[in-house]
Amino acid sequence: MIAAGLLLTAFAAQAQTQPGAELRTLEDMARAMRDAMEAFGESIAPWAEQLGRLLDDPGAYESPELLPNGDILIRRKADAPPLKQPDAAPGLDL
Repeated sequence: MIAAGLLLTAFAAQAQTQPGAELRTLEDMARAMRDAMEAFGESIAPWAEQLGRLLDDPGAYESPELLPNGDILIRRKADAPPLKQPDAAPGLDL
């Protein structure tokens, strides 16, 4: 999102310095935004895949509850299926 903001700023500055280039600038901006978002998606894909392996089904949990002391409590639903046991880390002797 930061990259998108920087692109918008750069294209806005270009449009102000080159009168009559607004349409080309908008097309260029749309193309650059699309390319930036695709690159961002590709760069976070491995991280998102790892995160997906760590997370359980969000539907198996109640809505978060904010406690008076500021803690956030997320309870697992009583009828949720049992959690699967994570694989041991390589090289870890339990």
